[in-house]
Amino acid sequence: MGTCRSLNMNAASVEPNLKHSFLPVLKKSPASIARANASSDCFPFLPSPGIQESQPNRDLVPAELRAEACAANRDAFRCLRLSLTKRPAPIRPVSLMSRIRIRPLKTEKEFRACEEIQREVWGASAISAELLSVMQKYGGAVLGAMAAGEMAGFLCAFLAKRKGKLIHWSHMMAVRPRFRDRGLGFRMKLLHRQLARDQGLRAICWTFDPLQSRNAKLNVGRLGVQIEEYIPDCYGKFPSRIEKGLPSDRFVACWNIASAEVERRLRQRSEGGIDLSWPRVNETRRAPRHFLKNHRIAWNLSAPRLLVEIPDDTDAMRERDLRLAKRWRMETRRIFQHYFDRGYEVEDFVTVPEGEEGTCFYVLSRERRGQ
Repeated sequence: MGTCRSLNMNAASVEPNLKHSFLPVLKKSPASIARANASSDCFPFLPSPGIQESQPNRDLVPAELRAEACAANRDAFRCLRLSLTKRPAPIRPVSLMSRIRIRPLKTEKEFRACEEIQREVWGASAISAELLSVMQKYGGAVLGAMAAGEMAGFLCAFLAKRKGKLIHWSHMMAVRPRFRDRGLGFRMKLLHRQLARDQGLRAICWTFDPLQSRNAKLNVGRLGVQIEEYIPDCYGKFPSRIEKGLPSDRFVACWNIASAEVERRLRQRSEGGIDLSWPRVNETRRAPRHFLKNHRIAWNLSAPRLLVEIPDDTDAMRERDLRLAKRWRMETRRIFQHYFDRGYEVEDFVTVPEGEEGTCFYVLSRERRGQ
């Protein structure tokens, strides 16, 4: 008999010879029509009262026949009305992130795409496609996040030696701006961990800017790296639209990929929260442009755990108030160096929702964590 879709046809879309397919049905009695209706999911030739049927259907079915059929089987018409007015469930699009594949890169074209991402993120390409190819072939790792033929991000690491042990030094990881904050960096790190462990390595090390809350949240909060040292102006001045000419201070992070502690952190996401009553090294206020600034810094704290707050919008601050951003660089350099010298280390990084802005804290602790 056709499907329910037939009822949605407009007058112009009905074929002229469709009229003949209804004639055998119209010769049946109202009762037989009702029985047929009751056993059918849809019947395009007998629209229910209130349904806006197409004009050819009105012409084909006499009004008295429609009335008799309705009286004989109102339930069937009610089912039809519901089937016509009920909208189909929307088709949910497949998540973009679920379709992004993380894998080792192989071709020159893929390595060239890494150069393009570097230019998009930092404004210049520091690692050539040729060098990336060498890293991949001789003990390193070059991974890409592939989204429908486009590279969304990449990670590269080379084989190195630190404290007498072979490690992977993860020199660069970048994600295109429109793909950020969706877990791609985390996924690339997890695959890198797997590949490094397959090589028999027990640690991956890298550097990151202590004032970049996004990086701190990933590296400390999610991956559970250990911060081994603070290096002022680690790379010197280099062309970067992110640094804005500021000193390139960096934490050196060591990720003990085979440790039980890292396994726990990857499962639990965080060490156990934060107590906002812990002493704060720096008391902060909002500056006139709504950026955070240090109001007072304490240099003689000795509690087991301390909090160090950093801005949650460092990039925006560097764009709009570079002078304040430089002040943050120099003040946090003094804070971390001072308390590291007093035996503290970074234990965790936590973001606490506070109104429209997040409040970001490093947790410093004197309790040595397991290796």
